[in-house]
Amino acid sequence: MMRWYRNLIAALTLLAGVSASAAAQESTGWVHGTVVTESGQPLAGVIVFVQGVADSTLTDPRGEFHIANVPAGQVTVNTRYVGRPPQQMTVSVRPGEMTEAKFRLKGAVQIEGIVVTAAPTDQVAVKPLQLLTLPATASLTITQARQTVNLMDAEDAVKYLPSVTMRKRNNGDTQTVMGTRIWGINSSARSLVFADGLPLSTLIGNNNTFASPRWAWWPRSKLPGST
Repeated sequence: MMRWYRNLIAALTLLAGVSASAAAQESTGWVHGTVVTESGQPLAGVIVFVQGVADSTLTDPRGEFHIANVPAGQVTVNTRYVGRPPQQMTVSVRPGEMTEAKFRLKGAVQIEGIVVTAAPTDQVAVKPLQLLTLPATASLTITQARQTVNLMDAEDAVKYLPSVTMRKRNNGDTQTVMGTRIWGINSSARSLVFADGLPLSTLIGNNNTFASPRWAWWPRSKLPGST
């Protein structure tokens, strides 16, 4: 008796599912089509969607697409593809039938160049809270450095460059090592130093002793702004 009851429930559930599927087919249809270029070449990866339908799809390498469960009636099919103008087409979908939609996208959109400009400033922006905590950190512009920093040797000419670190113990230090944001002073051989084409890097080591650049090869007399 119990087995007969379970079989009856399963049969009714299957019948309900078939009825629901048949009802859905009576109220929806399919949209099938292709997307090509102006010269007729298929376009793959084009986004195709029906306005009002949640699901979207992409065209395959042959430029074909297929959208199921589209409500019957007049619907609008849209395309989106990077670099080409979007298109849309209104088609009539019949219940349980397939509707064709063929798109021919226009040529690539020509985008004009964008120019970004900014006026230089000699003022360093300091927030009020920073004024209370200075001199924990401080900044100066390159113009301020040229006007206020006295170049004692070749090391001073580069130590204020962005992302550059100089381990200089005193004026006249012959073992000053330069590091960058990526390579520290213990990897000095990765940083090449030139002065008017003359290589100052020794490339005979990778430390902060005998492998330091030969700063003395560039005398103070050749440094701009030195006194």
